[in-house]
Amino acid sequence: LWDLLRPHEKLEGRYTKQWTEIGFQGKDPATDFRGMGMLGLDDLVYYAKYYPMSSKNALECSHDAISWYSFAIVGINITSFAVQTLRTRQLQYYLFLNGTDRSVYHELYCYLFHRFNAYWSTLEPKPSIMDFERVFADFKIMMERQLARRKLMMLRYDTKENMLLGYGHHQPPSAVAAPPRLPQDEAGEHIELETKKSK
Repeated sequence: LWDLLRPHEKLEGRYTKQWTEIGFQGKDPATDFRGMGMLGLDDLVYYAKYYPMSSKNALECSHDAISWYSFAIVGINITSFAVQTLRTRQLQYYLFLNGTDRSVYHELYCYLFHRFNAYWSTLEPKPSIMDFERVFADFKIMMERQLARRKLMMLRYDTKENMLLGYGHHQPPSAVAAPPRLPQDEAGEHIELETKKSK
């Protein structure tokens, strides 16, 4: 994860304050994963590996002098939310369209992180870390409504709000079948984000 997010900076060791640069709370990132375990790490690695532009943009935004947030901790919270939507069967239509491969779940996670960063970064007045719980609760409600309206929640089918980020075209992973094209009012505008990096 460090090499993906900080490719030009050498990690000093397993236990180091450098981990706080990517949003962990202390010298040992393992302590932050206790709630979600390896899935939390897998999600962050997938996002950083396959969406380097989006993830690095989110990491940069997380260092805002006023409106900062802990990148890795937010990622773990998003994992918890994604798992919650799976357990409560809110993802049934999403999985019906895209399949049940593990990468399909990871794609949803990437979409959620991308959208959270865009939401947080455009709020006025700028939120502080003290506002995180309130803002994240509002964000979850928004995403649950999108799921209920059967929006296509993948970056390559993102809605027009994020066109300003100017990413290049994103190709879906081989395991993820492209969903059928829906009417614009249901699917949103098909925008181009970034080319998904190959393994």
